[in-house]
Amino acid sequence: MRRGALISALLLATVAGLPGQTADSSRECAICHITWMSTFLDEQRDADLMAMPEGPMVNDEDMCFSCHDGSIDDARELVFLEHGHRTGITPDDGMTVPRELPLDSQGQILCATCHTAHRVDPHSADDRISFFLRMPNPNSELCMACHGENAEHAGARNHPIGVDVEGDWPPELTEALGMRGRDHDVTCQSCHAPHGSGLSDLLVMPVGQSELCTTCHSGHLAAGAGEWPPSHPVNLIPEEGTDIRRLVEHGGRLGEGGRVVCLSCHSTHRGVADGGVLVMDNRDDALCLLCHDEMTSLGHTPHALASTASELSNVQGRPAASAGSCSGCHLPHGAMGPMLWAREPEPGARGQAALCLSCHSGAHGDDIPSLTNVNHPRDIALPAGMGSGSLPLFGADLHPSTEGNLVCSTCHLIHDLREGAAISQGAEATLRLDNAGDQLCRQCHGAEWDTVSGGHHDLTAMQGQGLCSQCHTVHRGFGPHIWSRPLGAGDAPAEQLCGSCHGDPHMAEASPPSNHLHPVAGGSPAMGEGSVVPLFNRASAQRDAEGAMTCLSCHDAHHLPRDATEATRLSTRGESPLCRSCHSEAAALRESAHGRVALQMGDTCGACHRFIDEDGSGVRFGTAGAIAESGDALNSLCLTCHASGHRMLDAHPLAEALDLEVQPAHLPLFDATGERSDEGHMTCATCHEPHGFHAEGDLLRPAEGDDPALCTDCHRAQRSVAGTDHDLRITAPGTENQWGQRAEDGTVCSACHTAHPREPMPLLWGGPLGEGADFVSRTCTGCHREGGAARPVPHATPRHPETAVAFWLEGGASGDGAITCATCHDAHHWGAEPPGVDSEGDLLTSFLRRGVAAQICSQCHGREAMVRHLLFHRGQRWGQSALVPRETDQ
Repeated sequence: MRRGALISALLLATVAGLPGQTADSSRECAICHITWMSTFLDEQRDADLMAMPEGPMVNDEDMCFSCHDGSIDDARELVFLEHGHRTGITPDDGMTVPRELPLDSQGQILCATCHTAHRVDPHSADDRISFFLRMPNPNSELCMACHGENAEHAGARNHPIGVDVEGDWPPELTEALGMRGRDHDVTCQSCHAPHGSGLSDLLVMPVGQSELCTTCHSGHLAAGAGEWPPSHPVNLIPEEGTDIRRLVEHGGRLGEGGRVVCLSCHSTHRGVADGGVLVMDNRDDALCLLCHDEMTSLGHTPHALASTASELSNVQGRPAASAGSCSGCHLPHGAMGPMLWAREPEPGARGQAALCLSCHSGAHGDDIPSLTNVNHPRDIALPAGMGSGSLPLFGADLHPSTEGNLVCSTCHLIHDLREGAAISQGAEATLRLDNAGDQLCRQCHGAEWDTVSGGHHDLTAMQGQGLCSQCHTVHRGFGPHIWSRPLGAGDAPAEQLCGSCHGDPHMAEASPPSNHLHPVAGGSPAMGEGSVVPLFNRASAQRDAEGAMTCLSCHDAHHLPRDATEATRLSTRGESPLCRSCHSEAAALRESAHGRVALQMGDTCGACHRFIDEDGSGVRFGTAGAIAESGDALNSLCLTCHASGHRMLDAHPLAEALDLEVQPAHLPLFDATGERSDEGHMTCATCHEPHGFHAEGDLLRPAEGDDPALCTDCHRAQRSVAGTDHDLRITAPGTENQWGQRAEDGTVCSACHTAHPREPMPLLWGGPLGEGADFVSRTCTGCHREGGAARPVPHATPRHPETAVAFWLEGGASGDGAITCATCHDAHHWGAEPPGVDSEGDLLTSFLRRGVAAQICSQCHGREAMVRHLLFHRGQRWGQSALVPRETDQ
């Protein structure tokens, strides 16, 4: 049973139970139609409890209130406990009320205008929809019968109804008695409750903080803290100085505490035609400028897109000419990023730069300046210690913040021109400061400007431009560091930057050529501990601990000493702190012979090395005077000082490959340019460490193992001489070589040989010389003579005739030379086992050549040599027949 029928039955039963009353149809109707009671209608007299009415009472509110006073649990028990649709009023002028919805005799609205007790919706069993209405209302048909001007079709001035809600119907709206239509679409009752609202305009939810609007339009709010909504922010207190009262003058509403809410700009009924239910026409940005009046200056700037780029369309496809200058960059709804951006942000860019580059990317022709190539860094925090002067920084919300980042707006005014500037100046007019004299650049880079001004890189006199702009440009630069000139030659960006001037005879005529410099762009070098020399990334030319050497490693372009010839980060004079900052392995140079001499010359490293190799002979070396003679860059460097007194090219062989089975790792080989190479050849630096690695004596490299004889690391076959009679350190320690060095103070080799003889000598001879027909015999008789370091060699007969072919007279093996001592003897090979000290051995073991000791004579004289040997050596005296036995042979 419907609840309405139940109420009628209960009322009828009540009347029937009264004394003297009978139940009939007239009585049932008379409960509401009280004037139909027989007392009033038939007897025309007052009743016991009330006077006879003067007119009909059925449509009076008092009659409705007699039941609907909240005391009866009917379908609308709260109808009159809260605010409801107004009655007792005359409809507004222009409102046409259909005859189906009757007014009272005074033409005023009453409950019966919409309701009748005689009808329910025959199509619905839901008493929430029936309400005893005079016509069905599931899709607001009853409401629109009077309020048709508030419907969607009324010039698009109202919130649309009859449309589906995107997504699920908000449960919060249902709980607040907001109802959807039969087709689950929006109706008047979705937002308005004709009874029981308690809010102004019969709303089902408050709007003081946009609660009702955002229940459905939740996408217009930020998703989380610090995130940008796709629509204009709501429920906020305007910033100090923003006057929003003019919104109210045009029909806008403020929320709680003067907040900006959805209804501040929108009017859900009777808004601007075709204007998105706005409170006023936003043509020429009129609505935006009501609050943002500080942006009125936009109209005379390059960013007034309605005039400067009228055909440029936003993401909604609306050109600036019709959308207005504000909508060219900003959208109140459907924005694409921060600041309600109206365009697709530039891919790959961050922060405000992504917004600016959506126009300034070069994709829109010549009407909009293009920021192609390389631009000033943006959306970055300032480096430690750098301030921004009077220029503002901006936080993640793109509002000014002292802890914020440098963005486009740090330097540029987006909505205005600099005071005194003209739009004809273009982008220059939008700078916050006039950059004449680099005033804008100096806000952040003041320290660099001060050090460059008047120095080597101050080109203002030559170029007649700003100091900074000689090398840098804020937009559309070349390579790293926003370079203002086309890059020069080189493999690394930093080298290319420097080469753009240093290599151009018109720009830096006195500067070095770019192709003969200290090595750059190599792999990450092993820097010395505490090095102040930075490395740089090859691609970005930014500092990188894993980067490479570049020009900027040694030179700081912004801190060049005005009185320094080398213009380096640290001095290269004296003990060369700049060089030692990387080359810590050369620290021992200060204590070596080289270091002492070089320091006396005033420049420890510069005595041998130059940053600039002007003749191109070898990038590592400063001078190469004898390179044509030596054919080797490293040896040529040594010869510039050691050419006199050290006959290096007539001494130990150099600039030739070694024929060794195993090349000692500690004795490096070098190529013709002076770089280490396993396929290289011997140079002075093979045996010597010029930087004093082994600072004692003559800067020799340390020998292998415990034996200090560096020579035998290569001449391994000669090691066996150690400990024999020819080791003069033992047998003749006081013997001096031609350099005055005692045998006991040298090595096993130095008593007889020297790598650098005073005069050209075969066999690198440095020991004493005696008499003899050839050089080899003279080396032997230098010791093996009367008064020499060794006993004279005993000869039973005159020396062996010098007729056989073996050695030439200068000491080298030859096919047509003469017999000499070394023909049979090997001065480095002692044949006795074990080697004896101060022991002559016998004829078959005393320094004879390996492998032939037992047959030494037969090598030349054949098999009969032994017989001849016996005849020759066994005779009692020369000329006596060897066939006669001696007494000792008996």
